[in-house]
Amino acid sequence: MRKDQRFFLGSRQQKVFFWFICILLALPAIGVETTILHNRSGRPVRIRFQADPVEAAQFTLVPNASVPLSLNGSVKLWYAGVSGGGSGTLWPNHIYRFNDVEPGRIDLQRIPISGPQTTPPRYPKGELVERKPWPLRIKIAVDDDERTRRATWEKKITARIEAASKLFEYFCGVKLEIVAITRWESKDSIRDFNLTLREFEAKVPVKPAQLVIGFTSQYDVNIGRQRLGGTYGPLRSHILIREHGPRIGESERLEVLLHELGHYLGAAHSASQTSLMRPVLGDGQSNARSFQLTFDPINLLVMNLISNQIRRPDFYSLRQIPISVQQHLLDSYNWLAEQQPGDKSVMQMAQVLCRGVLSKVEGPIRPEPKNGPSEKEMRARLAFRQAVQKVLQSLGRVASDRSTKSLSLDKLTEAYIRSAAAAAATVEDQHAIKAFYFALAIAFDRGYLIKRYDAVAVKIRKESDLVADVWREKFVGKVTIWRRVSLLQDFISAGVLTQFVGIDAARDITTLEEIKQATEPAGFSFAAIVASRAGIRLNQALASDEISFTELAKTFTVERFVPSVASMQKFWTSAELEQDYGGTDGIYFQREIEKIQQSVDDLPPYLK
Repeated sequence: MRKDQRFFLGSRQQKVFFWFICILLALPAIGVETTILHNRSGRPVRIRFQADPVEAAQFTLVPNASVPLSLNGSVKLWYAGVSGGGSGTLWPNHIYRFNDVEPGRIDLQRIPISGPQTTPPRYPKGELVERKPWPLRIKIAVDDDERTRRATWEKKITARIEAASKLFEYFCGVKLEIVAITRWESKDSIRDFNLTLREFEAKVPVKPAQLVIGFTSQYDVNIGRQRLGGTYGPLRSHILIREHGPRIGESERLEVLLHELGHYLGAAHSASQTSLMRPVLGDGQSNARSFQLTFDPINLLVMNLISNQIRRPDFYSLRQIPISVQQHLLDSYNWLAEQQPGDKSVMQMAQVLCRGVLSKVEGPIRPEPKNGPSEKEMRARLAFRQAVQKVLQSLGRVASDRSTKSLSLDKLTEAYIRSAAAAAATVEDQHAIKAFYFALAIAFDRGYLIKRYDAVAVKIRKESDLVADVWREKFVGKVTIWRRVSLLQDFISAGVLTQFVGIDAARDITTLEEIKQATEPAGFSFAAIVASRAGIRLNQALASDEISFTELAKTFTVERFVPSVASMQKFWTSAELEQDYGGTDGIYFQREIEKIQQSVDDLPPYLK
């Protein structure tokens, strides 16, 4: 059996049921939800969904295998093991597993991921629903360090994408469609994978696809907890994977690809050592013929919850995920956090996908590592703090300079940012951008960053001891963008946020946070969106080397780097946005946001 098919069943007769399930599990209609069925017993389990065996939809689930089922209500099933069986009822958005009760006898149990309750919500009687695969348009991008001929690497990577697509279609109803293949030039001087990922995101546009999967050959792959691949979060537009190494084969490359695609649909790391979402890949497990390429049931539920959202015709943003779905996701992440304490991926996924419910629960997921930082991590933290200190010192010199005493508002802001950029140009590349934004946040923050982006504030506290040294307005003066203090706060906080979540997520989060202001006395401001998008765009330009810190130190002015907001003085209530734009989900509101983004992209520094 081929490696990409070793996740299901063994006999030829059972392959018929594989194709049946593939058809069954493709695209849900409105109101259709997903339930996961997992075989934790030591023997195959025969399953059918009608009382009459002749007319029943039937298949066999091998040990450690999982199958996602699309339901439009509660569904009854019958099952049989070696010497007995039974029946049970499945409810949507839950996980059920077969367990060994005694030798030869099995039992069906619901995994209580949502808490101690034993009775799920009531659903009307339903049935299994036939779905069609939802197409995800893929662009392949291979960097200039790949030494084989294009025909060779294109054939190899295309075959890998197709193998991953078969599995992804089975597990979550998403089919990968290759719409473009290209090359990109990676900067050889960058030896940090995170920086290469940021460079890749900045240099390679996603169009005409929805997702770009990049392959870099400038890193060697070693066994152990190494960065074999990465993305900045769920539904982000870019995934980057290391392609070459001395001890990694094609089966492991397929694993890494599926692992990162799992992150794309919200999957976090799992403690299960047989799951594609285990933290350490490249361990040689997939080379064994008996090894199943499968996701653990918790992550499989998460992926299907997200898959069911993105296939909606009106879906365009993470903020559209309903609160009920966010709660299911948070319950799943809490379960994973308990099984894998200290893994940051769980926290990161919860903070991006469950923002609507995290503020309403006590103790949001923030697992701490059991062990302290390594010596290497300590040295990196020290180097980062020194870099921030260096930028802060430059800001102190500006504040103390007599020549700047006459400056105020935008002109004072320009003097500070130019000085910060000049200092950032002298620190290590891997710390420069982050130190630049952190120093500005520490110097100028008025509680805005901490209040609206608490997850980011927590990371600032963890990674820098300088938050307590925030300078007061009395010392730094009144600094603004377009003569408004709040716009400078938007500009800086958006730049800091981009360092943690990336460009696309930062745009979504800042827009969502501003939309929330429509329900507050402050009101919604398009000017705030302008400042946020300008801060994100500058971060992107610095990361992609469009603009150097040396150039920024010479040329920064508010007018040059932030579009005018002279026509955006109005603050909108929710009712006014609904009346004038059809609400924040309306096409006219989205066009206004697109116009703002275009005005930022058309600024002089980015047109060159």
